[in-house]
Amino acid sequence: MMVLGREVPADVMFGHIKATNETTNSPVFVIEIKSRMGRAHDVTRNQLEANAKRSKEVYDARLSLQTYEAGDVVCLLHDTRRVGVSAKLQNAFDGPFLVTARYPSITL
Repeated sequence: MMVLGREVPADVMFGHIKATNETTNSPVFVIEIKSRMGRAHDVTRNQLEANAKRSKEVYDARLSLQTYEAGDVVCLLHDTRRVGVSAKLQNAFDGPFLVTARYPSITL
């Protein structure tokens, strides 16, 4: 069973399925398998949600928003590339530019 990089045997978590005459009753066997698969799905879903929360917290902790004031000197990332010229040889930034005014972060 996959639990985000940790291998946990499914028979340890959900019990071993006996392959004896007890499992010859097909409807009961199918119901048992469906319930075990549902529990395995729920465990995996919970692990995925917990991992997503942890990843978001780590990402948000590393995220830093830069604010600029009027009078700051900045360089602008140049996203477009010229066709036929190697990206390594082109300037990654344009500038320096002078910030002349700061607009509010909330736009109407």
